[in-house]
Amino acid sequence: MSSLLSALLAYGAWGTGDTVGAVVSRKLSSWSIIFWGFLLRLSLYTLLIPFFLHDLQGISLPIAGIAILVGLSSAVGYFTFYRSTAFANPTLVGAIAGSWGASSLLYSLVFLHEQPNAGQWIAIIIIFTGLLLGIINTSRSKRGNITFALMRNPGIIYAFITMMLWGICGSFIKIPIAHIGWFWSTYALVVPFFIFAGYQVVVKKNIPENPVKKQIALFVGFYALLMVVAECSYNIGIKYSTISLFAPIGGSSTSLYTLLSLIIFRERLTTLQKFSVAITITGIVTLAFLSV
Repeated sequence: MSSLLSALLAYGAWGTGDTVGAVVSRKLSSWSIIFWGFLLRLSLYTLLIPFFLHDLQGISLPIAGIAILVGLSSAVGYFTFYRSTAFANPTLVGAIAGSWGASSLLYSLVFLHEQPNAGQWIAIIIIFTGLLLGIINTSRSKRGNITFALMRNPGIIYAFITMMLWGICGSFIKIPIAHIGWFWSTYALVVPFFIFAGYQVVVKKNIPENPVKKQIALFVGFYALLMVVAECSYNIGIKYSTISLFAPIGGSSTSLYTLLSLIIFRERLTTLQKFSVAITITGIVTLAFLSV
């Protein structure tokens, strides 16, 4: 029961946090959101270091390397997600990126030898069917025939990259958690921030925008706090449970994000896109339900 509660807490925090992040992305650049979000999260985690020093007894060079690579997949995923919301409808890209739970299951099957059940396989097929419909454009030719073509929108590409990267993080995070515990594995998610910060500030001279001047500092702080709650809840649950339980429930936060983004952004979807989002969300929620 405690594992299920952790999963539900991650669901609520991620769904709300991604929505707040999408709102902030309309005011700040993707790099600025990453900078302030990661800096605040890193500060909060750093304050807790003295309480988890004993967990470092299980550290080794291979485990540290895996933890950092998992952190990189998470960090790059945040960048591609906020880039996607700048180019495409937040509801559509949220449904695509939020399907990382399904990709985590596939990764865990291939690399970690966790076996999804028959119901989970059906839900995964439903999810990817919905995703395929979401990237198809329909048009009517001069002869009146309806033609189909893949959507040429960089936001869609960024959303699919996000799905794959967050799927990597959601599955392979289990490896360092088994050796150094949930805290240091979570801390590794924000350490790669220094790589991005150094490159952007020193090399590209890209100074992040000031959220105080944009009058959204509270939103940025709230977003960072929600991400901390979601990451900690997910990783604590993974320590005591399986990816096949947690990834689907965590990934189903898309359903909450989709509802909130429809209310907040009020952006129009085509009929096919509405159908796509409905199918994808149905698959995600079904996958979460069948994983309990």
